[in-house]
Amino acid sequence: MNPLLFISVAVGLGKLFVNSFSGDNELNNISYEHIFDDFMRKHFKKTNVGAMKSQITKSINEIIPYCKSFKIGKTGSPENRNRQHIEYNDMFLLCESNDDEFISVIEHYYNLKYIDHPKNDNKNIGSACKSKSMNGKHYLYVVIR
Repeated sequence: MNPLLFISVAVGLGKLFVNSFSGDNELNNISYEHIFDDFMRKHFKKTNVGAMKSQITKSINEIIPYCKSFKIGKTGSPENRNRQHIEYNDMFLLCESNDDEFISVIEHYYNLKYIDHPKNDNKNIGSACKSKSMNGKHYLYVVIR
């Protein structure tokens, strides 16, 4: 086989391969300054993440002034989890989802957002374990005392 022909074919196939996989690459459409929102839109299309986060933040900020302290967490069974928080008076469910990973991401976001708040009892950012759901739903909550 002619080496020049072999090189030409290899270069042509290489260009075809690059063009095939670099056309409308999904990664090219992601703005890194909004990567969290892009991730949420792609994986959790059923909700407007910005509006949801705005509502959750508003709810937490309305609750905090009326309590001695608070703790943000996630659960698949609000009744059982509320019973385990014996030192807290009330539990408020902030959002729900059928997707445990979605609730984990939101919980991490809010634990990070409020970790330095003087009334926050959370010592860590995130949960110690995966939540098991009783009805297929997972919840983000805040408990207060």
